[in-house]
Amino acid sequence: MKLDIAKVPWSRRGSRLALARGAGGGLVLKDVGGGDEIPNELFDLELLRPDGAAVTGSETSVDAEPTRCAISVGGAMVALEFAGARRLKVACRGGGLRLTMRKGRYDHVDDLGEGLWEIQCYAKDRKYRLETTGASVVLDAPWAKVGNERIVVEIRSGEAFLEECAVLPERPSARSAARNDALCAGGGAPFAEGAEESFGAWMAGLPAAGPELEPARDLAAYITWSCLVAPEGRLTREGMYMSKNWMTNVWSWDNCFNGLAAAGRFPGLALDQLLLMADNQHESGAYPDYVNDKFASFSCLKPPIHAWALRGILERARIGAAGSGGCSPGAMPPPAEAKAAAYASISRSTRFWLEGMRLPGGALVYKHGNDSGWDNASIFAEGGPVESPDLYAHLARQCDELACLARVLGLPEAEARAWEGVAEGLVAAMLERLWDGKGFFARKGPSGTPIARRDSLILRLPVVAGKRLPTEIARSLVGDLADQGRFLAPYGPATEALDSKFFRRDGYWLGPVWAPTTYLVVDALRALGETGLARETARRFLAACAKGGMAENFDPLSGDGLVDPAFTWTSSVFLLLLEEYPELAEL
Repeated sequence: MKLDIAKVPWSRRGSRLALARGAGGGLVLKDVGGGDEIPNELFDLELLRPDGAAVTGSETSVDAEPTRCAISVGGAMVALEFAGARRLKVACRGGGLRLTMRKGRYDHVDDLGEGLWEIQCYAKDRKYRLETTGASVVLDAPWAKVGNERIVVEIRSGEAFLEECAVLPERPSARSAARNDALCAGGGAPFAEGAEESFGAWMAGLPAAGPELEPARDLAAYITWSCLVAPEGRLTREGMYMSKNWMTNVWSWDNCFNGLAAAGRFPGLALDQLLLMADNQHESGAYPDYVNDKFASFSCLKPPIHAWALRGILERARIGAAGSGGCSPGAMPPPAEAKAAAYASISRSTRFWLEGMRLPGGALVYKHGNDSGWDNASIFAEGGPVESPDLYAHLARQCDELACLARVLGLPEAEARAWEGVAEGLVAAMLERLWDGKGFFARKGPSGTPIARRDSLILRLPVVAGKRLPTEIARSLVGDLADQGRFLAPYGPATEALDSKFFRRDGYWLGPVWAPTTYLVVDALRALGETGLARETARRFLAACAKGGMAENFDPLSGDGLVDPAFTWTSSVFLLLLEEYPELAEL
């Protein structure tokens, strides 16, 4: 598989380092740690010809595959290879490599002698250790009061290693040491092993794909594997970033879909995607919007779908361990204590939504479009808070799933029945407040004024409440989801009706097809017995991925990929649907 690093960064499981092309086409080495609020471009790379002349990255040829990369021009070539997750090997053959740091005021380099240097980046709070093994290295780094004026490293021949490391020596806690030991057993690939071995284990047991879908399947596998980052700081467990392009965090609903896709083969890793949020849960019960190694953000939230995801992960883990889900050797279902911890955490999160996201009159609301996951959907065009029916439906299903999990865990029957009673009340309130016989609508703010905009797909997501819906209302929602003139676009469910005056083909949540909403719709349709429509919706989304890659979202009419071209939840939903609809392996 060849990678276009202008779209898909070259990296590996567990690493913060990634090679990509910058805005001008030049080569950049990135460190994706610290979150997406900190620039991640670390070094600009230029190839050196045998005579020492530099060639800009945009003029070079890059031959990148999942576990190796070569940069070349004329007779000069530099080979890159990961020697462990943190350590990048640079081998110069017939030329060299220049690394120019994008430095800040205090960034500096320390010469430690014997071919060893440490470059410190204050914005990243990291050091990058450069170690030569017989290579010829030239350092241009004049001092300027409080930092080096510039930091330019030229590796002119031979081999060198660049390793990212903490500013202070790391002494793992007992917890993190236990986590790393667990990652080295069975379903979790150790970060110290070779990239080829690690990627091979990740590819094992993937669903079959025909000629049209096989390249997309392999790309999806690479993106999910390469976007895993090792535990560190706030990342108490191995987590899957959304991307190593720009969205370098773990989001609290995105990782539900990533966990579902991993569960059949790597159940421990899958459950960790939920438990990572539990580890960072606020004392109020709220899950963070997102987490990275340095920071957990609670400025916004994400929809309460975690009990649904937990049930799906546990079911897939059970099947995988039984041998029918392509389970990796040694992979076992999550232990009972992990299931109980996840249940307890999701229960606290659910109570937060039920109590902490209400207006004084009792309405359940999103305070910002980001809380819903549908940042700029048309119902949020005038700001918030917004009372939307999808929130009632998500919470109702959350409570039903918690009831089911309570019974699985052997908790008192009264607890399960209490959750079911809450679910029943949520659906009743949704129907009373937000259904008028013509369809669902949303309300604005404390006044509860109905919002006139009614063409967003988010107003059809109450379908996730499933059989708690009255038959005629479920039928109405299914009719909308099947309407090819409005929502069922050629490449999947459009997030704004095709005939809406707010529809935009590249409008983020105002039209484009998204992986999470597609999967939620497919899953809900199956639960209602609408298997034909579910299958057709899945087929269209698979076609979008085959045409537009693993993009953040897709033009619903052309299938072209939009925004970030290398997204993990797109990759995960693609792999889920390919696994669940093997008959679609041949489009």
